[in-house]
Amino acid sequence: MTRRRAVATLAACAGVALFGFCGVSLAAETSSVELGDVRTVSLGVNRWDHVVRAESPDRQLARELTACQVKGAPIDRALAAIASNDVIAQALVEGGEMAVTTRGNARQCASIESSCSDTLSSTLGVGMMACSPAYREEARANGMGVGRYRVFQQIQAIDPSVTASDCQSMSMRQLRDLLERVSADDDDDAAMAPDDAMTGGAMRMHGHGMGMSGGHRAGWRHSSMPDISDASAT
Repeated sequence: MTRRRAVATLAACAGVALFGFCGVSLAAETSSVELGDVRTVSLGVNRWDHVVRAESPDRQLARELTACQVKGAPIDRALAAIASNDVIAQALVEGGEMAVTTRGNARQCASIESSCSDTLSSTLGVGMMACSPAYREEARANGMGVGRYRVFQQIQAIDPSVTASDCQSMSMRQLRDLLERVSADDDDDAAMAPDDAMTGGAMRMHGHGMGMSGGHRAGWRHSSMPDISDASAT
């Protein structure tokens, strides 16, 4: 009887240990995705492509994530639930585009990014900016979300006198209006001095999307554009 009890006790302990190990393994986050620009949501995904973490620094969005039962769902189903939630969807596309940043396992991140394009970008009818974690942090360090920071970089490439502090309080609409103005001014300057451009004089790249800084090219890409990001963006 003593031996049987000892065996039973060991078996029970082994079962508890195995259960605990499986629980930890299921909850382990192998990749993550941050969606949105000014208002964001973050999802953690395990190795079986299930969402094990769903959170947002915005209290309203955090409540909505709980309400639509994102946590525990496969990532595709979770993204579909987010797309069908008007509150979250509207927050993610502020500025007319949706920013997406993935971290973790490279293969899984590529799959998540593709799902975001198929499920969110296509459903919501907006462009998708896939940006690296470093680019998102660079934008935040300059007081802007990635969308506004991208437009600021285009402006600064044309007119270096414009600084991040000049643009921090501007809306996306104001930044785009400023980009149009500096682009038009630059076109006028080029038209007034064609000989300089032809004879090797100072000539700046200008226009929408041509004058991009190195960090801009390396850190993001638009879903409708060729892949111009470096490996860190995927």
